[in-house]
Amino acid sequence: MQARSGRRHAAALAACILAALALRALAVAAAPRHAYLMDHVMFMAWSAQAYEHGPRAAYDLPVGHPVWVRVPPEMRVAPKAVPLACNYPPLATVVFWLQGMLWHALDDQVGTGSVTRVGADGRPETVAVRSRVVNTTTSRLVNALPGVVADLGMAWGVLHLVRILAGGAAPGLEVLAFGLVALAPPMVLDAAFWSQSDSWVSCVLVWCLVAALRARFTTAGLLYGAALMLKAQAVLLAPALAFVGLALAHGPGGSAARAWRASGAALLGAVAVVAAVAAPFSLGRGAGLDATWLRRAYLEPVLEQYPYTTTKAFNLWWLEGAAAGEPGALRDARARVLGMTKDTLGRLLLAAGILAGAALAARRFGWTPAACVAVAFLAAFAAFVLPTRVKARYVYYGLPFLIAAALHFPPWRPALAGLLVVATFELTWNLWWTAGDAAAGLLATALAAATTGLYLYSLAALVDRDSRIGSGACESSRALARRDDDA
Repeated sequence: MQARSGRRHAAALAACILAALALRALAVAAAPRHAYLMDHVMFMAWSAQAYEHGPRAAYDLPVGHPVWVRVPPEMRVAPKAVPLACNYPPLATVVFWLQGMLWHALDDQVGTGSVTRVGADGRPETVAVRSRVVNTTTSRLVNALPGVVADLGMAWGVLHLVRILAGGAAPGLEVLAFGLVALAPPMVLDAAFWSQSDSWVSCVLVWCLVAALRARFTTAGLLYGAALMLKAQAVLLAPALAFVGLALAHGPGGSAARAWRASGAALLGAVAVVAAVAAPFSLGRGAGLDATWLRRAYLEPVLEQYPYTTTKAFNLWWLEGAAAGEPGALRDARARVLGMTKDTLGRLLLAAGILAGAALAARRFGWTPAACVAVAFLAAFAAFVLPTRVKARYVYYGLPFLIAAALHFPPWRPALAGLLVVATFELTWNLWWTAGDAAAGLLATALAAATTGLYLYSLAALVDRDSRIGSGACESSRALARRDDDA
């Protein structure tokens, strides 16, 4: 009987993988005509630059560099300017290098011609442009491939989170978790349709939390260092990792000494990866250190770029703009309200939200793995709803942790269903949102209200201590407390 059940679950997992790949193939095929264009143009221009001149050279491609692009709806080949210089950390440029290598191997379509642009002296100049043609089916496939691989790796990691929360094997819930991550529309759309990279870092973060909850703290640190070198959004897991440290100090069988040992092992692992990856990008160009990657990947996105209250993120600041009669407008995040800038107010709200989420999770679940996963979700969700300068896609980062948590904690299942709907609209906004369209404005504002309401609901659901939770809560608590640090 057990063998037959095991075969059924293996067959279900295989069916999920095949369905996931089929859906992503359809999304890639539709992307050249229907998906958001400019992120794809950026990524493939950076990939070509990294492959032709080395990963470090990705930072040398200037803003405005022209490349040849198939432009929908006619799909004619025309020059487009690269809208941003590479603003990803060093490990991501290695992924871009791999994409560039694969693109050159699969696609020999090259566009040549000349374009007129404004030169450094302010006068028009004509320059010759030769580049591989962007926004073909092949370029979209190459761009999507790392994300598709990460999607499946992330689904496998969420399966393991569910196993940890259940206190042991739970094949039915594990298959369901894998299927939700692999097949949910936002997860399909992000990499295969939008050609984005959010699953690169989310996959590593999920496995980082798995390692931490299994008391493999050095491994968790190594993974967290890798995540930080892939994408700045890796900071979203920091509250959950800090909560793991608190659980080791205050949970059953815990002690401050154990928490410090575990934190030290994780910190050393993270620093080792960051140093090893950053060193080739920081040394060797003349005298002194080269901090281009640090400025581009971390400082500029936080301090300089996108100085707006929201950029198509249906959150609290979208509601603020709608209340002012400007839904979707690029409103200045540096404007003052309540005696401070909107940026500052958003950061204060985020800090309060993270602390409130951690306190409620600890009260509801104790110092257990369930609380750690809950904090991971709530911190990522708060970072979407409360601060300024948030992009539409950032709704993605809380979903893997919510899927694992909602299967363990049924009161969060309505939040999961609602957030998957919101995220699907977020990742397709270019297909239905038009500035000045009253119907689109009403829909977007309703989605922003739903998002904000779902965030408050997620917090409120933790208040009721009588809410039913999964049967593995006690087992998972003891498991975290009794395992030894792998350092």
